[in-house]
Amino acid sequence: MAAFRYLRSFDRELKLPAQQQYAGRLLEPIGKLAESDYNVWASVVYVDKERYTGRYLKPTPEVATDPLRFRNYALRRLLRHHFSLHPLKSNQYDLVLDRVDLTAADRENLTTYLRSRPDIPPPTYVTHASSVYVEGLQVVHNIANAYYDSLKDGHSLLTELSFVTPKDISMDRLGTQ
Repeated sequence: MAAFRYLRSFDRELKLPAQQQYAGRLLEPIGKLAESDYNVWASVVYVDKERYTGRYLKPTPEVATDPLRFRNYALRRLLRHHFSLHPLKSNQYDLVLDRVDLTAADRENLTTYLRSRPDIPPPTYVTHASSVYVEGLQVVHNIANAYYDSLKDGHSLLTELSFVTPKDISMDRLGTQ
């Protein structure tokens, strides 16, 4: 993707709608890498908001909605799912997230939260980067968007996304959330 952007003098973030033939052409080589021994894996978690019964997304008498905590919770579930399928070869990994409008306190809270959970390996570093400048994050965006569109609209891209291991966390409970 970096070479494509450079050679085409393309200075914007590359986001492709799933229904376009280009999305399939982008995903196909990634799928081939994932099916080989190149240590490329992709996992996704998703939530059916109608069936979701956990905290943070819907208000309860005990807990108000909290999108930031829900994001942290979903990220934890993603890491738990991913590492259960693809265990780390060492005890260290760096987590690079697409930056969102988080305060320094929010970023620190996320790092502390992820490092304190016994059900996932603690990240060595948590970095927030802009996908405008980091092609790897653009690839992740395109995989996630294609998967979302495929689930939502029934697009035929699920074939190209066969390398992605999904998990529905709508009813997922691990005790404490």
